[in-house]
Amino acid sequence: MTVVFNPEMKSLLQKQVRITINQKREAIGTLVGIDQFMNLSLRRVQIKAPFDPKPVVVDSCVIRGASVLSLEAINT
Repeated sequence: MTVVFNPEMKSLLQKQVRITINQKREAIGTLVGIDQFMNLSLRRVQIKAPFDPKPVVVDSCVIRGASVLSLEAINT
């Protein structure tokens, strides 16, 4: 899933990103892949939800592009 159609998105690969998802959820992890539908593949991910005080930590996940509200690089 490493096909990248947008050069700006390619610059975010292998970097820490913060993704805002629908229902006020947020995922922070390393972006490792993206496809033409903007489905995002992440590694070492923390998923935060407003109704859960503790973030859920997973090794990898795929976020469907239709759920993404915003994507930003995190300076580490």
